Amino acid sequence: MAKTLNRLTSNEIKAAHSGTNLNDGGGLFYRADKTPGSGQWKFRFTSHDLDFVARQTANGSATRKRDMGLGTYPTTSLASARAKVAPLRIAVDAGHDPIEDARREAEAAKREAADAARVRAAEEMTLGRYADDHFLPVMLPQFANAAHIQQWQATFATHATTCWPSFCRSGTPKTSRRRGAVSELSACLATQSRTDISPATIRLHRRNSTIPFRARRN
Repeated sequence: MAKTLNRLTSNEIKAAHSGTNLNDGGGLFYRADKTPGSGQWKFRFTSHDLDFVARQTANGSATRKRDMGLGTYPTTSLASARAKVAPLRIAVDAGHDPIEDARREAEAAKREAADAARVRAAEEMTLGRYADDHFLPVMLPQFANAAHIQQWQATFATHATTCWPSFCRSGTPKTSRRRGAVSELSACLATQSRTDISPATIRLHRRNSTIPFRARRN
């Protein structure tokens, strides 16, 4: 990097004509836009990041120069641009590529958010999971008629799947949770297949089901 820093003045920035590139030193550049008194700040540096170098090599490019945007003028003043670029110079001198570092941080944050979403999904009960894991295993053995069993299985498997990802929102206590969940199943089935779960069925399920579940908190 050039040793001379802070070459520019605010008046030079304001007076710059469209397309003019001004060098403040140390990799900080300003390019004037078509609109008078406005432009773009960028930090130009040489990257030695292995991932970036590998991508460039794979693309048949030997270029290691990179431009990192630092904001627009006048929103980002000359003093603000200098303040932004100072730690970036230190990072580059230490062998870092601030663009690649930001990309990796964003990817890590995305992975963490996805992992957290999976954990929440595993803890929260959906109508489909409740039906498959708790409701049908309790209810189907109550039927002696194989045709009734087949009819119930078909109703749940065919007609109500569109609302299966919905979360059970029933609250406490546990019996209310079960009653609320079955009521939600009933409403879902009524909407999707014009099939209802009778109050007697709900009472039978409550009497035979002892498996609690964790309802989603609103």
